[in-house]
Parts: sequence; structure tokens; C-alpha cells
Amino acid sequence: MDNNEKKTAFNEALEYLVESANINNGTLTVDEIRLAFDGMIEDETLYQPIYDYMTQKNIHVEGYTPSSKRLDKLESVTAAKSIDAKEHNIIEMYLSEINHTKGFTEPEEYEMLNKYLSDHMNRDCINVLTEMNLKLVPPIADDFTEQGVLYSDLLQEGNLGLIEGIMTFRGNNDLNDFHQHIKDAIRNAMKDAILEQNASSRIGTHAADRANELDRASVHLSKELDRTPTLSELSKYLALPEDEVEQIMKMSLNALTIHEDVEE
Repeated sequence: MDNNEKKTAFNEALEYLVESANINNGTLTVDEIRLAFDGMIEDETLYQPIYDYMTQKNIHVEGYTPSSKRLDKLESVTAAKSIDAKEHNIIEMYLSEINHTKGFTEPEEYEMLNKYLSDHMNRDCINVLTEMNLKLVPPIADDFTEQGVLYSDLLQEGNLGLIEGIMTFRGNNDLNDFHQHIKDAIRNAMKDAILEQNASSRIGTHAADRANELDRASVHLSKELDRTPTLSELSKYLALPEDEVEQIMKMSLNALTIHEDVEE
């Protein structure tokens, strides 16, 4: 069975369990969940995201008790009623990915890290190290819920942070140091997403006007200087702080497109 077939089987198992719970008064047992994924999951720790996913969908999982910290977060999610379709699909796809990573041993990861440290351009090593450490992302995302960013977006930002953490690691072959580095990178990526979201909210109803103003400034300065204007030059032209200009640039697809066109 190839990866696509495994993902299809995994998603079908999720759908089957949700339907079973609906028939059975919103209740599943740990044994029923394990039976549905029999042969698909090798790492026992990867069942927890499935239990939590069911709990988020208002399904009681008999035999599973989240820690008090996780329970508080899960109850807040369920109290918000339901996850919208996009959120549901992204989380489902993520669960499919994380639960179809093969079980890796510490010696295997150690060997892969050594290969990567000897060749930082080895994409295969980066991909495998990413696969090995995907399960680090959800527990960190749990710490950042209810801060203005969807859980699915936190997962995606965390994945990007994980990849960045791997690609920027230049330490020794100590797995503890490596794991700490990539956890910090995951955390920082999520913090940045939250800061960006909060900054966007502060801009409020003037966001569109500011984005259009930035577009015009970009075009004007590009023609006047015959090159792409710097952040400092845009800031001075618009009489805005640099960090605010940077946030508007990130929000404005048009501004980004103009910069790309000018650079080309």
C-alpha cells in the first residue's frame, strides 16, 4: 500500500469512527479507535492526537482522560461549537500525515542527523528528519490556542518552523540539542504568526487603505529610484514605523507582487 492509499484508508477510518460515534450516542472506546487503525499506526504515542481530535468533535472517548491542561484547551475548542470545514479538513489531513510516519528509533534519527550535518544540502535528510519530528508540533500548538490564530494555522506555521529549525541547525550531533533547537523554531514560528495576526487586528478597518497606500508608494519609489525601495525608504515616505510597514507588506498581496515584479 503506497502513501496515498494509506492516507485514504486513514481518512476513511476517521470518517467511520465519527459515524459510529453518532450512532452510539457520541461515544467511542479506546479499543474501537485502535481497532479502526489496526495496522496503520506503529507509534503508540500517535494515538493521542486522534483521541483529542474526537474530543474536539464532542465525541466522548471511553478509556482516555486528557491531562487537566489539555482538557481545559479541548473544552475551550468545543465550547466554540464546531470546527469549520476548512479547519476540519486541515486538521484531518495533518493527522493523516503524522499518523502515517513510520516509527523511527533513536539510533535511526542519530544516523540521519549525522548525515545531514555532513551535508546541509541533502534534501532527503531534511525530509526524513522532518517526518521523524512532525509529532513535536501538536503539543506545542496546544500552548498557543485561544490567542487569535486557528489551531490548523498553528499546525501549518509549526511545520514551517520545524523545517526552518532543521535547516538552520549547525550544532553537534547531540539529539537533545537538536530537539531543543527545532522546538524553539516551532515555538517562534507560532509566536510570529500570533504577533502578525494581532498586528493585523490593530491596523483594523484602515488595513485596505494602508495596503493601497503602500502599493502606490512602492510603485512611485521604484520608478523614482529605478530600483526596489528599501523598508527604511518606504517607512520614511509613508511616515510610518518600519515594523508597521513590514506588517502591511505581509498582508498586502498586491504590494508583494509589485516588489517581485520590480526585482525581476
